Amino acid sequence: MGSIFTMAQSPTTKDEDVLRVADVFIAKGADHNIIQNSEVKNSPVGFHVCGQFNLIAHNHLHDTNRYLAGANWGPIAIVLSNANNEISYNRIANYMSIGGKYGADGGALEFDPRIYGEPIHDVRVHHNYSYGNEGFLESTRSANQPTGKVWIAYNFSDDYQEFILLWQGHDWLIENNTVLRVMPKNSVTDVVFTFRENGNTVWNNIFVVDQGRKVFSDNGTKVYGMANWLGQTHFANLYFSADGSQSDPAGIPLAHGEKIADPKFLDFANRDLHLKSDSPAIAAGEPNDFHVDFDDQRVPEGKAPDLGAYEFRGQRQ
Repeated sequence: MGSIFTMAQSPTTKDEDVLRVADVFIAKGADHNIIQNSEVKNSPVGFHVCGQFNLIAHNHLHDTNRYLAGANWGPIAIVLSNANNEISYNRIANYMSIGGKYGADGGALEFDPRIYGEPIHDVRVHHNYSYGNEGFLESTRSANQPTGKVWIAYNFSDDYQEFILLWQGHDWLIENNTVLRVMPKNSVTDVVFTFRENGNTVWNNIFVVDQGRKVFSDNGTKVYGMANWLGQTHFANLYFSADGSQSDPAGIPLAHGEKIADPKFLDFANRDLHLKSDSPAIAAGEPNDFHVDFDDQRVPEGKAPDLGAYEFRGQRQ
C-alpha cells in the first residue's frame, strides 16, 4: 500500500470510539497485512492494528495537533492492540496537541488492548524516527492482559513528555536507541521512562537530557504513582546532561558498562547524531538482538556494538 491520507476525522468523546477510529484500521482477525510507503497528515489516528502478523513499515505520519476526544485523547500516529506485529522504519513527527486535561497530549505509538482484550507480546518496534511527538510510546493498562516480549530497538526519539510510559508491561527489551529529552516541559508528565512492573531490560542506549532531568526518575512530576525504576535491569547505557544542569543524569546507580559522558555526536545542534571518532559510545555495547543500525549498516562494525542507534563507520581510534 502506497498512499497519502489526509482524512479529517471528527472529534469523538468515548474511549471505545477512539479505539475504533483510524485512517487505516486492521480489524481483529485480519492478519498478515502490510502498510508501507504511505503518508498520513493531519489525522488524529493514522493506523490502528488489531490483527496479528502485520507489518507497518516505511510510512510517514506527521503534523496533527487536534484533540481526538476532548481533554483526554490527543492525536496518535499508530495504535497497536494485538500480538505478533512489527512497526519499523517509520517517520513520525509532530503528533501532539496543547491544552486539555494534561497540558498536552498525543504521541507516536500507543499499545492499547482495552477494547479488544488481546495480550500484546512478540512485537518489534525498531528503526523508527520520532520527532516532536507528545511521547514516543505509551502502553496502557488492561485487566488480565499483560504485555511481554517486546523489542524496542534502534529508534531515534526527540520528543516531549516521555520515551516509554509503561502502564503495563514486562520482559521488554529496550536496546540501542538514541533518546533525547531536551524539549521543554509542556504537560504534567516530564520523564524518560515510567514503569509499573518489574522485569524489563534497558541496554546499549544513549540518553541525552537537559533542564535538570534524570533518565530513571519521575523528575518531580509524580506520574500516576508509577516510579518502579529499581525493578528493571539496565547496563551498558550512556547518560549525558546536554546543558550541564544535572550531575547525575542517570538517576540510579550506574551498572556494568554504564557511564556519564558526552556521546560526541557529529552535530547535536542540527540533530546529526552519528558518532565522532572519539565518542565513548564506540564499541561500548553488549551483544544485542539486531544486526543493522538506524542507517541499515552492519552491526557490529568493530569488536562490539556501539551504543545508540548509529554505528560508527569511520576510522576508529
